Amino acid sequence: MKHNGFATVDYHGYAGDAVLLYDFENDTLKKCNEFADWYFNFPVYELPTREEWEMCEVDFNGSLIIESKFVAMKGAKVADMAQGLHQLLKDLLDIPDGKIKGCKFEIVGTCEDVEDGRIMFSIYNI
Repeated sequence: MKHNGFATVDYHGYAGDAVLLYDFENDTLKKCNEFADWYFNFPVYELPTREEWEMCEVDFNGSLIIESKFVAMKGAKVADMAQGLHQLLKDLLDIPDGKIKGCKFEIVGTCEDVEDGRIMFSIYNI
């Protein structure tokens, strides 16, 4: 659901340290287990589609800014939550490599339990 230009998802941001890990055996990057659990349980049905963002005049072939706000548990690392969100959006919205040129992120509230976390974000062109 979008409100005031921001999509809102009732889901706590990923608060771990690592999003991607290097797999030496296969010479590839892979999602770390904690992030993979967060990623695959993300309520994607709450996200606006790429087409909905494009109807709001977002050009995914241009340079993008992602602005994100989090309601998170005390002590959560906002930069890590933003990185996890960006990886998820890049994959789900098929954002080409190198198109995310900047980001703004902040914690706008705290919660006592992970179930009460919230992510709000907006995507726009530079």
